[in-house]
Amino acid sequence: MIKSIEPNVELWANSQLVKLNQKYAIQQGVIDINIEKALKNMMTKRGGDGIARPDAQLILNNGLSKIPVLIEYKGTKNKLEYLSKYNNVILKNEDGTYDFKKAIPNYAVNGSCYYASAVIKKTEFNEALAVGVNGYIDSSDKPNYEVKAYILNKKNPDLPILVDQYNDLTFLNKEGQNILIKHIHDVQLDPKELHDKLLEDDERLNRVLKKLNDFLRQESRIRTGQRIFVVAASIMAALGVKDNNDNYLVKPLKPLDLTGDTEDGNTDGDLIMRKVQNFLKNTNIPKVKQEQLLNALRQPIKFSNLGVKDSQKNESPLKLAYTQIFNYLIPAYHMTGTIDFTGKLFNIMNDWVDVPDGDTNDVVLTPRQTTDLMAKLTRVNMNSYVWDWALGSGGFLISAMNLMIEDVYNNIHSPVEQKNKIIEIKHYHLLGIEKLPDIYVLAVLNMILMGDGSSNIINKNSLTQFNGNYAYGNTGKFPADVFLLNPPYSAEGNGMIFVEKALNKMVHGRAAVIVQDSAGNGKAVDINTRIMKKSRLIASIKMPTDLFKTNVQTSIYLFEVGTPQANDDIVKFIDFRKDGYTRTNRKKAASNLKDDGTAKERYDELIKVVKNGISNSKYLKQNETYFEDTVDPLSGKDWNFDQHIVVDPKLKERDFYSSIIPYETWKITHILSSSEKLYKKLIEQNISTDVDEFKAGDLFSVRKNPSLNKDSLTFSSNGKYPYFTRTVDQNGIAGYTHYYDDEHLMPGNVLAVGLMGMRFFYMDTSFYAGQFTRSIIPNKKLFTKFNAKIALYFTTIFNKYSELYKGDLVRNFEELFNSSILELPVDSEGELDLEYIENYIDNKLSILVQEVISAIDK
Repeated sequence: MIKSIEPNVELWANSQLVKLNQKYAIQQGVIDINIEKALKNMMTKRGGDGIARPDAQLILNNGLSKIPVLIEYKGTKNKLEYLSKYNNVILKNEDGTYDFKKAIPNYAVNGSCYYASAVIKKTEFNEALAVGVNGYIDSSDKPNYEVKAYILNKKNPDLPILVDQYNDLTFLNKEGQNILIKHIHDVQLDPKELHDKLLEDDERLNRVLKKLNDFLRQESRIRTGQRIFVVAASIMAALGVKDNNDNYLVKPLKPLDLTGDTEDGNTDGDLIMRKVQNFLKNTNIPKVKQEQLLNALRQPIKFSNLGVKDSQKNESPLKLAYTQIFNYLIPAYHMTGTIDFTGKLFNIMNDWVDVPDGDTNDVVLTPRQTTDLMAKLTRVNMNSYVWDWALGSGGFLISAMNLMIEDVYNNIHSPVEQKNKIIEIKHYHLLGIEKLPDIYVLAVLNMILMGDGSSNIINKNSLTQFNGNYAYGNTGKFPADVFLLNPPYSAEGNGMIFVEKALNKMVHGRAAVIVQDSAGNGKAVDINTRIMKKSRLIASIKMPTDLFKTNVQTSIYLFEVGTPQANDDIVKFIDFRKDGYTRTNRKKAASNLKDDGTAKERYDELIKVVKNGISNSKYLKQNETYFEDTVDPLSGKDWNFDQHIVVDPKLKERDFYSSIIPYETWKITHILSSSEKLYKKLIEQNISTDVDEFKAGDLFSVRKNPSLNKDSLTFSSNGKYPYFTRTVDQNGIAGYTHYYDDEHLMPGNVLAVGLMGMRFFYMDTSFYAGQFTRSIIPNKKLFTKFNAKIALYFTTIFNKYSELYKGDLVRNFEELFNSSILELPVDSEGELDLEYIENYIDNKLSILVQEVISAIDK
């Protein structure tokens, strides 16, 4: 076991604290009475009782900002920080509990972040700086020190945001604290960690929901139409309600409380409904709405037979479902923050809802990345009034609410004023209308879970029953200045009728609608021309075809409300089909959304381009994916990107390459695979030499590759590492990915084989691999050198054995391979003749190249 040098690290770090010109405290010392109280009321790093003690503390204070600094020391290599695969600092386990076993007690950064998080939650400080210091003895027997700092804030107290990596603690010097504090505030403006956390949350929730979905499919007594109500009621009963002091007003219902009792008033359904009723009562939503929700839930929960014990399992279907939700879904909810929780639930389990009137295809909820984008395009701020006329699960309003609350924190600094403004936003600034009762329940639950923005969620037909007023006791017209919409495409004009009616009730503001392309090129001519009499099209953005599972081509239309369209108004037409995400629809995938590493940049750039134009853009290109043009206010069918592409007749060098390269690639492939003349040339070049027999197992060893599921990786054209799979095409490579980890990374300059196709390939660089693959590693004692030419000689031989290997069980491959007899060239001393092998393949390659050049010249 490697000995820790933590005492040395402590001496090294503490000697620097003395010179910082800052007041500081070490271990038992007190830097601030409120921080001391917070530390006394939290668990230790190992989850026990007692007083939690960081190794050192100080407070940055420049007169405008006061930021506590919590410092933690470690003294072993690789113990600075413990990160997730998304490179976020790990504080919690999958079930939402703090990781007191590994991350927090054993890693310097994670421990300091745990302290910082507690200080933020339990004091009036809005942010805290966590500093991890680690040291170890390197290979030259010298001490090495590493320091990393993260900032945590009240908006996301469990999300450490990287400030920087340092050589020592001098960055905390009082003389430089103004620069440090400014940098701390800058890194929080749009942190990559928040983007990565959302992806991580999405993936975590996907796993839990898919597991729950599989369970409900197998539990046949819970019918499709009942599932959404069972899950919604269970979530409310399992969450409970806390007061401002974190004490339960309504305690969560425990699975053990559900006994399958048949006594009236004490059935499993009764117990769940009683908790739901108390939950709703204590969330302060209007009584009329409480009754609406209770009426929708009573039949499937209380008056069905779902609370009756199953004769075989001795538990009711309700208890079985509730136990799954309590044990797995609720912890995931606590971990996932402010994402569209029930929207994600619905999208994964969209067969839970029986949609009447043949409108099934209309119930397609908008992905979070798109709702966030559209809310930002409409410039939502804390004073906006936002409505959505086809609400779904409430995703647009949640994105808007999050932006509004973020704006509050950025522009209001009094905690009391912040709290009052946020309450005002949730009660008066958001309005949504949803016709379908099942989806309405989802939307209300979603807004309650996000902190009760449900005051004005209305169960009506927005086209025929809504008059534009507030709901449930609030009076007067809703003063909307932001409209966000993904309409039902089966409605008139592919849903543009919703846009016309909503915009007619607005005086000014912005609107963003995502709709099928056909709405902008002929399906909604009359509606579109009427819209342009009162509102102006600012931008038309072509979105990825696979954005929705239905694979329809959609565009976002962005409007300025209250300004009619003029003939010379410039509209930005943008092709955003390459948005940085790849999407799959694989049922067993941990996540069907993968960021290629550019998504955040691309979305941020799009927002800037819409606001400021194309200059200095990295991904969007003038006259390729971006055009500026006008539309005819009297046409109504010229709103799409494709209609405004301008082809430059002047040819450029790259235009030629885009035609030449594909053709020549095809031609070369054709020459190499079909030329009888070429085969004769190759055969004629055979050179005789002495040969001997070798066993493959003496020359090579077989190693099982640690496998990664394809969905665990992010693929891109500039990925560094090949992903080797069972495919027999493209040298066995399914794509190229970025760095994942060292554990699964296989060394290059080896042979590799997929055990299904049994084709052998040469892998020249380090690579990741899928299931059922092996590396064939040359014996260094027999191979004084190994390269592509030598490898090609052996792949040729092994591929002759392919059918033999395929004819037996996969588990017998290694035994079969090792016993394979190879006839190989040997030198005068009977040793493997690598020079001959290399020259032989080199000769063949020369013939191939000459033949290709000759054919191309013709």
